[in-house]
Parts: sequence; structure tokens; C-alpha cells
Amino acid sequence: MKIKVKFISPLSDLTGKKEDLIELFDGATVSDVLGVLTTEHGKEFEEYVLNLETHEIQPYIQVMVNARNIGSLNGLKTKLNDSDIIRLFPPVSGG
Repeated sequence: MKIKVKFISPLSDLTGKKEDLIELFDGATVSDVLGVLTTEHGKEFEEYVLNLETHEIQPYIQVMVNARNIGSLNGLKTKLNDSDIIRLFPPVSGG
């Protein structure tokens, strides 16, 4: 199955891309996607997105699957389907 990942700045700066298309096995999870992305984009990406001690998403990173926050789904264990879209971004604030 193919999953599209969209990177919002500063993640697009770290990856050098605005989006990526990843091919995964059926039944893959958000955690599997992050594993592929850290392999592809290196240690700096991994440290920015994941807490290396707890292996959880950093609190300042939002992960959305088809416009739903993984916190309201099954977290990193959220199962994915073909053509799902994942967005990775820091929370947006402003005034």
C-alpha cells in the first residue's frame, strides 16, 4: 500500500521535501511510517520528531492521519490504509 506523508515547515526543511510517497505492507501503522522516515531522513529528523527515551512523538509535533490527530485514534499504533495521508507538523499559533 502507498501512504502519502506531507511535511509542514520546519519538517520540510529537515527532509528537503514537502511530501513523500511511502510504500508499506498491509496492516502498517504510523510507527512503521516513522521508522521508514527516520531511516530515510536520518538522526536529526528522528530526534526532532521522537523522544528517543520514551519512543513517543515529541509533544510539539502533531501527527494527523486523514485530518484526524493520532491522539484521537490509536496513537503510533494507528493502522493505515492504502492512500492514507499523514501530515507531520508543529502546532500553529499566532495572534
